[in-house]
Amino acid sequence: MEQFEIQKRALTDQEIDLVVEEIKKTPNITGYTKKEWQKFADIFVAQKSGELAGICLVKKINKQWSELAVLFVLPKFRHLGLGRKLHFKAMEYLQNKNIYAVTRNEATIDFLKHDHFELLNFSQLPFFLKLRVFIYALSFYRIKEYVRKTRVFKNTQKWFYAIKRTL
Repeated sequence: MEQFEIQKRALTDQEIDLVVEEIKKTPNITGYTKKEWQKFADIFVAQKSGELAGICLVKKINKQWSELAVLFVLPKFRHLGLGRKLHFKAMEYLQNKNIYAVTRNEATIDFLKHDHFELLNFSQLPFFLKLRVFIYALSFYRIKEYVRKTRVFKNTQKWFYAIKRTL
């Protein structure tokens, strides 16, 4: 198994540029702007020999809820168990929170099922989470990326909404 160092910290500007560009190449993450990434502090950052390998962004929603917002492993570090390690670190960090996630990545869906998340369709989400989805989507950047990715990747796979209630 590859040895990765995982720290909870903000990304550097250079790392943000890399993450934004790499996420644009995947059909399964809409992403955030550089300005948004610069404001995030709760990011589990995996490195190997000082090189960025993957990230897991955790966002606080309110006192009781948090979001697993992005789980992303750079292509050259995939299939080494890093996604699972990042997910585990985030789950450990969020152990006393209700957790929300949305994905259409099959590996992430497997992690969520393994951790006893409830997979829901949009209509089953609590109202405040539905509202959160709309607010997230109403960004010019995300609308543009969603349209671009739909054309480029022709991805029609549905999104899965997942929640885990611990409180």
